[in-house]
Amino acid sequence: MHDPELKEKLAAAGATPVGSTSEEFAQFLRSEFAVWPAVVKGAGLRVD
Repeated sequence: MHDPELKEKLAAAGATPVGSTSEEFAQFLRSEFAVWPAVVKGAGLRVD
Protein backbone atom coordinates (compact mmCIF):
# COMPACT_ATOMS: atom_id res chain seq x y z
CA MET A 1 0.00 0.00 0.00
CA HIS A 2 3.02 2.26 -0.03
CA ASP A 3 3.48 2.16 -3.80
CA PRO A 4 2.31 5.50 -5.26
CA GLU A 5 1.39 3.88 -8.59
CA LEU A 6 -0.81 1.31 -6.85
CA LYS A 7 -2.47 4.00 -4.73
CA GLU A 8 -3.19 6.01 -7.88
CA LYS A 9 -4.75 3.01 -9.65
CA LEU A 10 -6.90 2.19 -6.64
CA ALA A 11 -8.02 5.81 -6.30
CA ALA A 12 -8.93 5.90 -9.99
CA ALA A 13 -11.12 2.85 -9.40
CA GLY A 14 -12.84 4.59 -6.47
CA ALA A 15 -11.06 2.59 -3.77
CA THR A 16 -9.37 3.95 -0.69
CA PRO A 17 -6.31 1.86 0.21
CA VAL A 18 -5.86 1.28 3.92
CA GLY A 19 -2.91 -0.55 5.38
CA SER A 20 -3.52 -2.41 8.63
CA THR A 21 -2.46 -5.39 10.63
CA SER A 22 -4.16 -8.75 10.28
CA GLU A 23 -5.84 -8.25 13.67
CA GLU A 24 -7.15 -4.82 12.63
CA PHE A 25 -8.51 -6.35 9.43
CA ALA A 26 -10.13 -9.18 11.39
CA GLN A 27 -11.80 -6.64 13.69
CA PHE A 28 -13.05 -4.71 10.64
CA LEU A 29 -14.56 -7.91 9.22
CA ARG A 30 -16.23 -8.74 12.55
CA SER A 31 -17.80 -5.28 12.66
CA GLU A 32 -19.02 -5.61 9.07
CA PHE A 33 -20.50 -9.06 9.74
CA ALA A 34 -22.37 -7.56 12.69
CA VAL A 35 -23.91 -4.73 10.62
CA TRP A 36 -24.87 -6.24 7.26
CA PRO A 37 -27.37 -8.92 8.30
CA ALA A 38 -29.69 -6.22 9.68
CA VAL A 39 -29.26 -4.14 6.53
CA VAL A 40 -30.08 -7.09 4.28
CA LYS A 41 -33.08 -8.09 6.39
CA GLY A 42 -34.32 -4.50 6.60
CA ALA A 43 -34.13 -4.18 2.83
CA GLY A 44 -36.09 -7.41 2.40
CA LEU A 45 -33.30 -9.06 0.44
CA ARG A 46 -32.76 -12.79 0.28
CA VAL A 47 -30.29 -15.18 -1.29
CA ASP A 48 -31.65 -17.50 -3.95
